[in-house]
Amino acid sequence: HNGGILAIEINTSTRLFMDADNLYNLITGKASGADSNLTYFGGSATTTTVANDLTVLSGRFRGYNANNLLTVTGDVSVTGDLSYDGATAAMEFGSLTIESDGEYHATSGQTKMKGNFANSGTFTNNDGKMYFEGPNSVITGTGLIFYDLDCVDGGSGWTSFKNDFTVENELDIQDWKGLQLKCVDNTVTLTMGTATAQGEITMLGAYTQIQGDNNTVNVATITGVNSLYPAIITQSAGTTGKFFTDNKCQLANVNVVNSFVTLGNTSTLTLTGDCEFDAVTIAANDTLDIGGQRVEFSSEFRNNGAMNSTGGGLMICHSDLIQTGVAEYIHDGDVNVIAYGGIGNDYSLGAGNTPSGPWATNLMINGDVTSNAHFGDAYGRFSPENIIVGNGTFTMANSASFATDITVANGGTFVPPTGNTMTCSGNFNLAGGLIGKSALTFDGTDDYVNCGTDASLDIANAITL
Repeated sequence: HNGGILAIEINTSTRLFMDADNLYNLITGKASGADSNLTYFGGSATTTTVANDLTVLSGRFRGYNANNLLTVTGDVSVTGDLSYDGATAAMEFGSLTIESDGEYHATSGQTKMKGNFANSGTFTNNDGKMYFEGPNSVITGTGLIFYDLDCVDGGSGWTSFKNDFTVENELDIQDWKGLQLKCVDNTVTLTMGTATAQGEITMLGAYTQIQGDNNTVNVATITGVNSLYPAIITQSAGTTGKFFTDNKCQLANVNVVNSFVTLGNTSTLTLTGDCEFDAVTIAANDTLDIGGQRVEFSSEFRNNGAMNSTGGGLMICHSDLIQTGVAEYIHDGDVNVIAYGGIGNDYSLGAGNTPSGPWATNLMINGDVTSNAHFGDAYGRFSPENIIVGNGTFTMANSASFATDITVANGGTFVPPTGNTMTCSGNFNLAGGLIGKSALTFDGTDDYVNCGTDASLDIANAITL
């Protein structure tokens, strides 16, 4: 090729046969005028190689069959139509730019990208895989909808997205690689799945990361398309603290597998859709805002930092809920907790909130639950406001405790503090009656129930036995 340029402007269908020889720079089509229709074909070789740059000005540049591959070492610029008709043939580019009138119809196999990808035109994934191999690739533009996406590098670096993008099926981040939602100029949202199928993110190594970019203004978001098909985010062993722990991040319609731990770097994670986690630890100086959403924890939830509840929310806890940090008081929507288990629950905040008040409206017991710390105080601070034992047994710690309303349904058992006072300042409701599973059991030593001083409790005038 002698380092030259081959320009093809033929207006009819043409086949380009390349055997063992490579092209250096290839230009197909015209900058203006009639379109060129060009088919590349590898001849006896399976790969057509352009050692430097490929420019598709107009017309269609495509593969002839599934046996013919295209490799461009340098940059690919498309104003026309770059496409592949074969089922699984592979393409490999140094970088790819799809201009406003350009189209790239990807192979249903793999497109390997060693550099940047910019789309201002039309990108069609054809259920194929986009494979970013460069150490620091930057992806920009609109219409960034991938079927499978793989971020890989043998050393380190980031695959950085500066605009919204969608992965319909699988997103893999290999070891020593980071996926970055780069929010310097605007918000960036990663959407996983389709309206009828879940998408899945897999972090495949101990050094894998998914992060924002330390931006305190614009927010990075990962979301499933809807709550019926939440995105599954699986962290491998060792990736604890390397997923979405930078400044302003949001999660919606996701199921995060394995332990999620923040880093204590003053980051805020806000839930904007229903979410499910295994174990979660919010480090000191960090904040989780449940944002009025339904959030489920299959293992321990530990708040060592701060918990906000903008718009209220519902927490479903299958194991211990431990509040050693602070949490917002109920202010713009009810926060309810459904507890299914745990033997070391601590519902009392480590420090009072400002303004002071309960951080949840109702604690609803739906299993065998044990608390190992005091519950509330005389001023209605630190803990949930009301206790509802719907099923199972709620065993309280041996500490003076306080609640506004206590309800024990038929089928529930309430075990108050032993040798200490349980103060109920509102309604005490044994819906199943004073016998059977809902009855209180006294051991005959210093037992009593504080029912308040409401007029409805006047034994002489308001109660008939």
